[in-house]
Amino acid sequence: MANQAPPSVLTFAGTDPSGGAGLQADILTFASIGCHPLSVVTAITVQDTRGVDSVLAMDADWVNDQARAILEDVQVSAFKLGLLGSVENIAVIAEIMADYPDVPLLIDPILTSGRGDDLTNDDMMDAMIELLFPQATLIT
Repeated sequence: MANQAPPSVLTFAGTDPSGGAGLQADILTFASIGCHPLSVVTAITVQDTRGVDSVLAMDADWVNDQARAILEDVQVSAFKLGLLGSVENIAVIAEIMADYPDVPLLIDPILTSGRGDDLTNDDMMDAMIELLFPQATLIT
């Protein structure tokens, strides 16, 4: 019997230099359950294990280009969304998700850090609710 490749899961998330959340935690989680992790950086954070000091959202064109490059190369079994960084990123990610309606979409909207630092504003929440939530398979 031939070995089957593990399912590939693509996360859209911000970085966490401490490894407790974000891209780093998603990658560890996906690998631990036998999936091949793929990632799109949506934001870069300055943070430690206690909280987030600053967030720099990636340019939406970069988010789009990262995702499209992977999606043209690898068959993705599921999408996971975390910290998205900006309204512009949410809009471009919604367009990407619309192109893959048969791929399950898990949304884990990151609103605050563990210590309560705001990571999402009202405009971002409205955009997620309007553009992404209707496409979701599961929202945490």
